[in-house]
Amino acid sequence: MTQQLSSPAQLDACLVNTIIASTCDILESATQTTVTFKEARATRVFLPYGNMLASVGFATDEGEGMAAISFPEKLGNIIVGRLFQQPPSQLNPDDQWDGIGELVNMVS
Repeated sequence: MTQQLSSPAQLDACLVNTIIASTCDILESATQTTVTFKEARATRVFLPYGNMLASVGFATDEGEGMAAISFPEKLGNIIVGRLFQQPPSQLNPDDQWDGIGELVNMVS
């Protein structure tokens, strides 16, 4: 049986900080980009920040959750271009979604 958090306040700060640090490290190493963390938001409903989005769900006996990553299109194209070592102008829609999907897989 899975459990859901009854409130965002139940999130373990150590776990959240580890996920944030790992996400920044992955983005930096995969895209040769300097990443600056600004804020985290705990919500019951995921609201993407941008229009380039990928997510993956988790379920265990102890609970369930989701890892998601979203970017505004211009930033997403820059990041995916660096991931694929191509100029953003040469990316096609399949490249964009494959790149964002690959990033969320790395994070998860």
